[in-house]
Amino acid sequence: MPLVTRLREGLPVSSSSAPTAMARLLEVQPGQRVLEIGTGTGSNAALLAELVGPTGQVWTVEVEEELAEQARTRLQAAGYGARVEVVATDGWQGETPAAPYERLLATASVPGIPRRW
Repeated sequence: MPLVTRLREGLPVSSSSAPTAMARLLEVQPGQRVLEIGTGTGSNAALLAELVGPTGQVWTVEVEEELAEQARTRLQAAGYGARVEVVATDGWQGETPAAPYERLLATASVPGIPRRW
């Protein structure tokens, strides 16, 4: 079950997905390059970093600058700073400077799948 982590004007703008559900959907393997759209708290990025292992890399994109900075701080404190890059930008655009990726996960709400992904 998702957990709402931030409200704006009484409406949810950020939530955390159940990590076990995300892991089953992704089929992430050690050594892969993974892009996550929707950083939120950074918990899924930490899970992804564990799954890709020391030879993999995770990029996670968050549109809310404050959330991105909080996640970046948490991930660095937990020792994931070298394997997870938090980027504050609009995930709808993707994160093309580091492309290609073996997996892409949208943990943000999106109305469809953008062609750029």
